[in-house]
Amino acid sequence: MERKETEIIYFGQKAKVACDMKCNKAWGFTCRPKIYVNDPEQRVYGLGSKHGYWASDEFGDEDDYFCLSDDELEEAPECTGTWEGGDGKPFIEDMKDKDVRHNKWCVRACERCVMTEHGKPDEELKIKDWSKRRYNIPKSNPEYKDEQ
Repeated sequence: MERKETEIIYFGQKAKVACDMKCNKAWGFTCRPKIYVNDPEQRVYGLGSKHGYWASDEFGDEDDYFCLSDDELEEAPECTGTWEGGDGKPFIEDMKDKDVRHNKWCVRACERCVMTEHGKPDEELKIKDWSKRRYNIPKSNPEYKDEQ
């Protein structure tokens, strides 16, 4: 799997961020198409959806949803219309350049980007697997296994 890591300063502390460099599949946290677990019609919400970005509280817990996998989605738009500190979603061609660093959009808005915990800039980062649906509340996943 391709991978890009960048060292950054985040709130005055050293940190490391990483991603799988699939900017073409990056929608952003607020825009990635999702389905609410308790929606009997399993309608898709998110960027470009006729239902809007978010459901109201009609399905109970507004945080109980899953994001669709990469295979269930088309390519993400080059511009999602979201910005962080003046930075928008980068282009994949730019990210392949070894001298190009993750920008503020990557760190704050991209669902594919992961960052080390505060004060632990050297920890190993695990890239999220978007080949399957990702549940916002893991216990809602029918395949969830309680490890306690």
